[in-house]
Amino acid sequence: MTAVKLLAMVATKFPQTAHARLPLSLQNEWQFIQRVIFDVGAFFRPVEEAIATIFLPNLFGIKTSDGMTPIKSLRSLTALPVKNIGLGLFNPIDTAHPNCTASTLITSHLTAALKG
Repeated sequence: MTAVKLLAMVATKFPQTAHARLPLSLQNEWQFIQRVIFDVGAFFRPVEEAIATIFLPNLFGIKTSDGMTPIKSLRSLTALPVKNIGLGLFNPIDTAHPNCTASTLITSHLTAALKG
């Protein structure tokens, strides 16, 4: 969450750099955690809140004091892949279970071989 807040500060002056860092760096770290730890999605709620209420408003230059920005209503659109006209800023709560399932399925033959 701290890294997202730091990127949000960068986003006010360098939005393209901040946008590039979130999916290329932080999301890869989150995906690794989600692939090796089962049922971790709920722990990403503060991260998702920071993305929706701090990072995206700073990225788009929206300043409000109530915390209810128009970005919250657009969050599902920003979570779409770039090829689907989104920003590729996936919701870490939503990606936790699919990442864990994919990792388990992909490595199941190795696990079975190790168990003998």
